[in-house]
Parts: sequence; C-alpha cells; structure tokens
Amino acid sequence: MAGPAAAQGRLDWCDRLQRLYLGVATPAEGAVAAVRAPVSAAVLVVRIGSLVEAFVVTEHDARADPDEATRLLEHAAPGEAVPVARERLARAVHRAAPLVRARLAALGDVRWRAADPDRLSRRLIPWVLDAARRAARRGAAAELDRLDALVSRLALGMTAGEELSLEHILARRTPLTVRAVLAWHEGLAPWHHDGDPPGAALVTAVLFEPG
Repeated sequence: MAGPAAAQGRLDWCDRLQRLYLGVATPAEGAVAAVRAPVSAAVLVVRIGSLVEAFVVTEHDARADPDEATRLLEHAAPGEAVPVARERLARAVHRAAPLVRARLAALGDVRWRAADPDRLSRRLIPWVLDAARRAARRGAAAELDRLDALVSRLALGMTAGEELSLEHILARRTPLTVRAVLAWHEGLAPWHHDGDPPGAALVTAVLFEPG
C-alpha cells in the first residue's frame, strides 16, 4: 500500500494523537465537544497519574482502546459541531469510571505494593469490575458509585483485620454474591489511605452524535 494511507498506518496512535493535539489552536484540559457522526459513541482522554489513557464508550460497553479512540478523533476533527448533551457526557463518564478506578488502583499498587501481591482482596477486583460494568449498562448510577468505592478498598489496601474479615466472608458455605461483599465493605470504617495516591483528570471528551 502506498500514499497517505500507508504513511498513516505506520504511525502509532500516540503519534497520531499528538498530531491532532498540536493542530488545536489553544488546547485546554477538560475541553468537551460533540460532532455529528454515523455512530453513537464517546471518546474520553483521561490523565491518570503521569499517564494518559483513551477510552471508547458506547451504549453497551466501555473499554480502553487508544487505537479506536484516535481513529474516532481523526474523523471528528473536520466534523460538524453540535451542542453537547450533558446527560450523555455524564453517562459516558459513569461507564468509564470503573476502568479509571482500576488504572488508579494499579498505579497505587505499584507505588506501595503490599508484601503479598497475590493477596485475596486483589483477586476479587475483576469480579467486582464485571458487576460495575453491568450496573453501568443498566444506568444504575448509585450502585456504580458503591462498586467504585469497593474497588478502591480492595485495590489500594486494607488493614490486617479487614483482610481477615474478608477471608471469613469467603469461607462461608453459601455462594459469594456482590451484595454480600458490598455489605461487608459498607460495614467497615470509611476507607482512606494516608499516602498521596495518583489522581485522574479529564483531558478531553468528544461525543459522537448520530444524525
């Protein structure tokens, strides 16, 4: 393959995203825009600690997909601007929130990893994230907030007593449910960490409106 398409194919998504960024006259962190498009989706570019992650959010899914996010942003650049639907933006942020939490948890764990990297609580995180994705698809914002807080506790550290109490929950003969783990989490003292965990900030969001 030759020509511009071949040249673009040789550029990775970081190069292409940087090129788009440099093409903006006054790039402002936290900027939000909406464009007319054949698909319904949202691209959220989020700064997580010192890293930048690109998420693609649809009506049924949220995923970290920098290649697809960059492709959508490239199509958005010359697109027709439309008013931003704040409700759609809020839904997209809620759907991506569990993924951002997981990234923050991973960064925090690298910075102050527990002595046992395979501790019991961390093995529950993928299971809780699955429940969070289901809650996001149902639009259950309150449940999603509760699950986000649970992921933070599981990922960013617990006391020895909290870890032991979780072991007791898991040792029961009855099948483990998300409701039971949420009840355990919410029955404990409010979660906090005395360190300085990495933060997350929205760099930009672009909504793609069919029409």
